[in-house]
Amino acid sequence: MAFWSRPKPEPEPPAHAGYFALHEAYGDDQPAYDKFDEWDRRLDELEPKPTRRLWLGRRRRWWIVRILAGLLALLMLIIAWLAVTAPLSKSLQPIAPPQLTLLASDGTPIARNGAVIDKPVEVTKLPKHVVEAFIAIEDRRFYNHWGIDPRGMARAAWTGYGGGSTITQQLAKFTFLTPEQTLTRKAREMLIAFWLEAWLTKDEILERYLSNAYFGDNVYGLRAASLHYFYRQPERLKPEQAAMLAGLVQAPSRFAPTKHYDRAVKRMKLVVGSMEAMHFITPAEARAMRPPKLDVRPDKNLPTGTY
Repeated sequence: MAFWSRPKPEPEPPAHAGYFALHEAYGDDQPAYDKFDEWDRRLDELEPKPTRRLWLGRRRRWWIVRILAGLLALLMLIIAWLAVTAPLSKSLQPIAPPQLTLLASDGTPIARNGAVIDKPVEVTKLPKHVVEAFIAIEDRRFYNHWGIDPRGMARAAWTGYGGGSTITQQLAKFTFLTPEQTLTRKAREMLIAFWLEAWLTKDEILERYLSNAYFGDNVYGLRAASLHYFYRQPERLKPEQAAMLAGLVQAPSRFAPTKHYDRAVKRMKLVVGSMEAMHFITPAEARAMRPPKLDVRPDKNLPTGTY
């Protein structure tokens, strides 16, 4: 048979061709009935049909939506209950000094009962390395979160070393809540942290934190701690002194340098390493830091005790 006399091959129908598409493709020269019947059967197989699997998938999705809606409603109820029971209004009030000063009949101070505390600090007046020391060891993402740090919480849960609380959470914990370890208190702590972030600036939160944190030896606040351990105002703290004070906040009773100087030095080195990791100081500056000497001078004119 000659090249030009070969019969033309029958064109394949489109994937989803219907009857009219076949008619347009072939016109009156349609293929044999058995061939057309086979195509028609294939087209029927391509049409989507409801199946039991599809029905089960839709039902499963519906139940997932209902469960998520129920959990969301439960979460909203919990938040509303915490908002009613948590001391949110107290969180915006000035911090009250936890001490009592006894006065003579003429108004002269004669003794102090309770904790040692001094005037609040102002972040803008503190040396840069003082703020950086606390940020590096206590809350590296302080200026980037809204009260809680999911990364820090996940890291603490993974390593098993505890922690994970932001500076804002710590302020909420040791200022407005009891020290009990319960899920309810933790939830209130997180709620107050959000509240503080909404109503206070970062510097205001940091000032309240530094002015109210416990530093051991019955001393509260950075100013009182600076005077107690180094006999100088916090505005004049050296980098190594700031690093030692920043390391005390995690466990003041265990790290108080007047009783556990070696522990305080070890903790200070950890703070210095964190400052270097955060690029607050250079490796050379970190190596140059030496443990600071204490300069504790009891106030003989105003004794402290229980009366």
